[in-house]
Amino acid sequence: MLIPGLPIAGLLGLLLLTGIVAPIFAGARAASLAHLLDAELFPIGRSLLRAISQVTVLSGFALGAVAVAAIGPTWLLALDVVTFVASAALIGFGTPFTPAVGSTGSTLQDSLTGLRYLRSNLRLRRLILLSWVVAAFSSMPDGLAVAYTAQTGAAATAAGALFAGYSVGGVLGELLAARLTPPTRRRLVVPLILLTQLPAIAFITEPSIPVAAALLAISGSGFAFNQGIDPLILIATAPEYRGRLFTIQTSGLMAIQGVGIALAGAIGTLLRPNLTICLAGLVGTAATMLLARRALKHSSGRSVER
Repeated sequence: MLIPGLPIAGLLGLLLLTGIVAPIFAGARAASLAHLLDAELFPIGRSLLRAISQVTVLSGFALGAVAVAAIGPTWLLALDVVTFVASAALIGFGTPFTPAVGSTGSTLQDSLTGLRYLRSNLRLRRLILLSWVVAAFSSMPDGLAVAYTAQTGAAATAAGALFAGYSVGGVLGELLAARLTPPTRRRLVVPLILLTQLPAIAFITEPSIPVAAALLAISGSGFAFNQGIDPLILIATAPEYRGRLFTIQTSGLMAIQGVGIALAGAIGTLLRPNLTICLAGLVGTAATMLLARRALKHSSGRSVER
């Protein structure tokens, strides 16, 4: 007999563990990419991983709904465990070995060292802060997708079109930007950042769900700005600190997106969802442009010494 509440407690524990492990894994993966790829290919590699992530999110939701109906949530979770084990095996046996440069062997100590390094490096701190703030404001329309759908009077399931629009735009933006030359991607950083924020302002007109989905797709495509930011972070970071810095960047990104969505929900209790999204676009545009001006002021396009 199951203890009442145990399944929910177990799921919450699993989600907490995933939240702790995910940024560490992402940081280690980014550090490995920096070791395996040269400075020009590194942003493309990271871009490809982001695109794959968005595609798997879209396909996962679609296939997950069918699988839950077919085999039930318990067996589906068990199958999910199997996929994680298979993924670990592929990573362990199918990828080249990369040394843990500069690691002390302690995750906590390495994280603290990375934070101290970030605090002492103004240029790097501004670049990472810029990547966080862009994500914080652009996540707000996503967080209000269900509320906005209700405001328009559409069926609740129509919110899925808004989520899908954002992800589809993200994938297309990454793929198109990857075809550009590194100098071009660098010059497009500011326009692409603007692209992540400006579409939200159009929500003041309370667009229909198809138009809103198209606006979010445009916003999602702007996230290709990271292909211009990643090389700058790579240049500004000593090789022995890369894994730690990318872990900090990923952790902060996850945290600030959650804060952005929570803040949007709080403001949404005072304003209509479309006005909240519009406000996020206005404030986000001003904040990101101010930060971009400072972060990119002395940026350099020279290659990383390997």
